[in-house]
Amino acid sequence: MHIQEFHFPSIDSTNLWIKRNKSKLDPKLLTTVQADCQTKGQGRRGSTWLSPNQGNLYLSFHFTAHIQRFKDTNWLTINYLLALCLIEVLQEKGLSPKLKWPNDILIKEKKVSGILCETTQIDDKMHFIIGIGVNINMALPSLKTIDQPATSLSQESHQEFSVSDIAQKLKKTFNKQLTLYLKEGFKPFYPLVCSFCTVKDKKVQVSYKGKQRQGRCLQINEDGS
Repeated sequence: MHIQEFHFPSIDSTNLWIKRNKSKLDPKLLTTVQADCQTKGQGRRGSTWLSPNQGNLYLSFHFTAHIQRFKDTNWLTINYLLALCLIEVLQEKGLSPKLKWPNDILIKEKKVSGILCETTQIDDKMHFIIGIGVNINMALPSLKTIDQPATSLSQESHQEFSVSDIAQKLKKTFNKQLTLYLKEGFKPFYPLVCSFCTVKDKKVQVSYKGKQRQGRCLQINEDGS
């Protein structure tokens, strides 16, 4: 798939920009929107993603697919696809990332990246907006302001990284794997997700219908749940 790229010094949110402009985007292309900083970075469930101009990556992808392609595939598994692509890129940098179900990337049990997927259906097409934030060169004082254990690539490796290099490699890897995903669904990626997932065979607490349940996570299901 050909890629159409946008890059902004500052923006409210890369996901929000795509929402406002998706009617103008070519549905046959993979669109990427990158920003050096975000004033209203978004996380899951309405949370805020701290997005200072400190050499981090704030990037969103937009693509469309025929609704029939997802007849037998849970579209939420697109989170895993992007997570696996980032894991591949980080491994090439000598890091050892893990996947925290369903959409966080950890290094040494500290969050380094989060993913937010949003979809809308228009006629027979599904529109995907998938945003990712990666703490690349974020300094320790800023990391300490985050409300959970967090880290950055530079903190873990004691060196600075090129945001542009990581962004381009992530775009290229995601574009390649997206072709396979749209053709064969989640099945080819399922074993890798299981191998990187941190919750497998661990005690977990689940909130379900207003009740808290505790148990042991055996594995991720084949539909990504």
